[in-house]
Amino acid sequence: MKKIILRCEDSTNKRDNKLGVYFQGWLLHQLPNEVATALHESIIKPYTISVKQKNGMAEFIVTVLKDDLIQEVDNVLLSDGLNAIYLTSSKQKEFMIKERVVKVLTEKDLSQTFYQVDAVKKYGLEFYTSTSFKVDGEYHFFPDLRLIYQSLMRKYNVIFENNNHVDQDLLNELVAKTKIVSYRVQSTYYPIHKSFIPGFTGTIKVSCFGNQTLANYLNMLLRFGSYAGVGIKTSMGMGAIEYQEIKKGDRHG
Repeated sequence: MKKIILRCEDSTNKRDNKLGVYFQGWLLHQLPNEVATALHESIIKPYTISVKQKNGMAEFIVTVLKDDLIQEVDNVLLSDGLNAIYLTSSKQKEFMIKERVVKVLTEKDLSQTFYQVDAVKKYGLEFYTSTSFKVDGEYHFFPDLRLIYQSLMRKYNVIFENNNHVDQDLLNELVAKTKIVSYRVQSTYYPIHKSFIPGFTGTIKVSCFGNQTLANYLNMLLRFGSYAGVGIKTSMGMGAIEYQEIKKGDRHG
């Protein structure tokens, strides 16, 4: 998996939640037609998009989850000829690229996370773009651990096992042996075309009181989530998370 961050000048100094949707449209337009069509038709998207705005900068972030898509995205975002992102529908039309950052997370990296002997049992999660889940046709917009784990497990299996099966026994054990110990979240509405999807942003801290193997698995799953996103519409800017291990003695723990 590969994460590409394009750091651009942001002259608006005002958060624009529509940038993720506009950026997705721009990116798909840059890709070959057959690639863009395949991405549009896939049920679980093999990529995520998110946008961060802070201190006069906008970070356009693309994470590619499937190896066969990496080169196609590289050809666009890492091209020497790409100097700016042009979003005709946004308030700021031109975002000049000042810096590119590339990060890679492999299946081997995740395996090493799983097999480490001293994985922590407390984790911080920041949902930095609006996050929501859809269950039985209804939106759920609160950090529900079952929905978070289920989303990540399904995505992990699609990416690495080519199926969307979720081990219900393992899911039940994760839910039973973890809990949210603190949170600071707020409700949001994320605009997609003419709809406004209810969601939430903010931070939670999760403790695991299961055995070390379960803690290792959860550590791996959340690390995967920092690339794959969680919940719905992650290819349009929703569900982006950052993950932090909270070690003993950490003042944030």
